[in-house]
Amino acid sequence: GKTTTSTDTTPGWYSASGNNWTYRKKITIDKNKVSGTSNLSNFPLLVSRTDLDFKHTSFGGNVASSSAGITGGGGDFVFTSSDGTTKLDHEIEKYASSSGELISWVEVPTLSVSADTILYVYYGGPSTGATNQNVTGVWDANYVNVWHLSESGACAVTFIDSTANKNAVCGSGAAPSFLTTAAIGSGRSFDGLDDFIDASNIAYNSSGPFTIGFWVNPNIAGVQRGILEYGDNDSRPFAIFRQTVTNELSVYVSDVYTSDGTLTFNGWQYVAFAIDSNLDGPLYLNGVATAVTNTLVPMVQNAAFWIGKTQFQGNNFFSGGIDEVRVSNIQRSSAWIKTEYNNQSKPSIFAGFGGQQARTSSTTKIGKTTASTDTTPGWYSASGNNWSYRKKITVDKNKVSGTSNLSNFPLLVSRTDSDFKHTSFGGNVASSSAGITGGGGDFVFTSSDGTTKLDHEIEKYASSSGELISWVEVPTLSVSADTQIYVYYGGPSTGATNQNVTGVWDANYKGVWHMKENPAVSNCSTFEVCDSTSNTQNGDSNGSMTAGDQVNSKIGFGLDFDGSNDYISIGDLSAITPPYTVSLWFNTASISSGENDMLFGNAADFATAPKFKISNNQAPNNNGLQSDLGAKFRVAHTSFRRESNIWRYATWVIPGTDATAWPIYLNGIEEAYANIDNTGTQTEFGTNNGIAGGDDYAGFAYWNGKIDEVRISNIARSAAWIKTEYNNQSKPSTFAGWGGQQKLNP
Repeated sequence: GKTTTSTDTTPGWYSASGNNWTYRKKITIDKNKVSGTSNLSNFPLLVSRTDLDFKHTSFGGNVASSSAGITGGGGDFVFTSSDGTTKLDHEIEKYASSSGELISWVEVPTLSVSADTILYVYYGGPSTGATNQNVTGVWDANYVNVWHLSESGACAVTFIDSTANKNAVCGSGAAPSFLTTAAIGSGRSFDGLDDFIDASNIAYNSSGPFTIGFWVNPNIAGVQRGILEYGDNDSRPFAIFRQTVTNELSVYVSDVYTSDGTLTFNGWQYVAFAIDSNLDGPLYLNGVATAVTNTLVPMVQNAAFWIGKTQFQGNNFFSGGIDEVRVSNIQRSSAWIKTEYNNQSKPSIFAGFGGQQARTSSTTKIGKTTASTDTTPGWYSASGNNWSYRKKITVDKNKVSGTSNLSNFPLLVSRTDSDFKHTSFGGNVASSSAGITGGGGDFVFTSSDGTTKLDHEIEKYASSSGELISWVEVPTLSVSADTQIYVYYGGPSTGATNQNVTGVWDANYKGVWHMKENPAVSNCSTFEVCDSTSNTQNGDSNGSMTAGDQVNSKIGFGLDFDGSNDYISIGDLSAITPPYTVSLWFNTASISSGENDMLFGNAADFATAPKFKISNNQAPNNNGLQSDLGAKFRVAHTSFRRESNIWRYATWVIPGTDATAWPIYLNGIEEAYANIDNTGTQTEFGTNNGIAGGDDYAGFAYWNGKIDEVRISNIARSAAWIKTEYNNQSKPSTFAGWGGQQKLNP
């Protein structure tokens, strides 16, 4: 009966010294990205994100203080543990108030391998006052040095050590120039002539154990270059990192030479070297340990420590970029180093961000008690049924190619997740009939509002392992902002399927064959291989195909062809005329010299219908992917033709009748061409078409190997579309990040 004003403070909301923070976002670290079998303690997590909400208020964002960068202040950012109140130590390497770019290191007390780790980042706090950072607290006592190399300035700049040891170092001679974009934020560029950083004034443990780690980006191939020296000059070098003349990563260790792994040029890679108390230990490249182990000898105290050069066997300067150099006085485990690489190479995939949460106030009328249900806003329900669980899927905008958004894009969602197991196997999926054999199960996909249902097709679901392979039509795949959708599960255990298979594939698709079916039985009416579009261009298996030809493939299952008489006939495609696009994944078992092994098209007559194939009959200039349009042909001159057991993505675009250019793409990149013949008349599809059928022109050369995910569209797909398809299908786990499980709470 009485109205009072109360403040609705969300439970577990951070405040300090009488100050409140208005906004926060949940950060969910994917347990599957944490390596090893044991939790990692006091792990320095890289949080790197550009977010409109992280802009300063003067630029339309919600951050109250713009002094959060490396030049001072600290701003109003605060990181907490999952309870929302326990403050975690953090260091801000970069903050840009106009763009909302934040690069920060956060010490996570326990990084779990068995459950997603939850953190919060707060902002919109006090606009002035002491910094919230505790830089040295991020780096545990085992860190001797941490140099981000992010300081600006051209010459004689001092590089700050973020640990409590405060071992600042300086560029010597001509100091390496400032590199605005490095592996992580800013770094340093070395000219290969006289640039280096001198850290020789620091005394290091001579008996081990210790670990050295850094990011490196060479820009010159075929020459020997020193990267980093940690030793006693020329007499008994302890650890000399080099790029060899054969472009390998090498280490000289007490006159013992080891090398493993080829360095990539104009691309960043992570190097780590970890030894134990017995002075034994491996070299790591991109988180993977080499098989070489050496017995070492102790180094000399106050030995040389140079970044960007080595003196062993004469001065040898590095050409390229170096970033994030660290030294620890323990041997970091392989799990630690692999997790560092996972986190630092793809921070947007390692940790998913939730939406902005606001601390709100409200007016409450007190006087009558009622029962209420707290249903999370935007939670999907249908026909009186509720779904108990969901996970957010965030598509990385940087993986979407081009400059314009893509419309009605069929997104591959592929994940094995213990939460996706059926309830009988300890998971939360209520229906086990979600696979290729029927049903559809209780999976539902929605847009970012959590309620608008999206069409999806489940290619594979394994109830015992939680493996889900699904295609989801995303109305708009953005190039300027991450695209977010939800997957729901734990709904009704029986009832109609939630799939709409044909709805996934827009009207431009004239055939989509996942090649997942058993070719020895009828799976769609009287046919063995099913078309997922509404055109029902189903295919018959021919030759000697058996159940054993249904094999694990690039995406779920695919089909294996014997090279003798196996093929899939898909009949009449005469209605498909230019422009059109053909794409598929292929894996070569063998290609014989002098053959044109066909992947897709009309096998009846060389002169009358299109064929898309591997050409290998006029080495070297007529080798590669070929589009053969009757009297016209074009060969993409590629180097893969004699390599086997490697999956590749091929796309042929036919833009028009009697066109002068027919682009051919390999793994999303348009190829260079040889043997272009535009003199004849371009021919079109007829009635006798197939997948992996023989090519009469080359003596019935059937395909020998695997084929997966065959598609034909009646439009010329753009280069951006094709590249995005490859990015998504080649590495679905990095194309989209996953948030933790959310529950509909009563």
